[in-house]
Amino acid sequence: MDERQAMEMRLTWISELIASNKKSIAGNKAYILALIDAIDNDRCPYTAAELSDKIRELREDRETVILPAQAVIKTMIDSVRAATPAAGGDGGTRRRGADDNSGAIGCGPTHQSRMISRM
Repeated sequence: MDERQAMEMRLTWISELIASNKKSIAGNKAYILALIDAIDNDRCPYTAAELSDKIRELREDRETVILPAQAVIKTMIDSVRAATPAAGGDGGTRRRGADDNSGAIGCGPTHQSRMISRM
């Protein structure tokens, strides 16, 4: 597997994780809105204790599923950015110990400032 394929695989994983996280958040939001609507219309199927349990379950889902997934997504995106020259990383083109004026293509502040000024 070459670097491009590895990057595509990482981006696919990130995309799938984001989609899964969005789905979890949307499901929780829909559930909360349905509960609020039921409470507002005096037709909530739960007792106060049961409702408290449901709210606790939603909080646990947030703490154990959604927030950790967001942290993984951020870490993966940071990894991709670090490996991508256009995103400010060196893409693995810099030599160990090289300074910014070493002539490595795509590295160094001068090259990056020119790219930004053209945008």
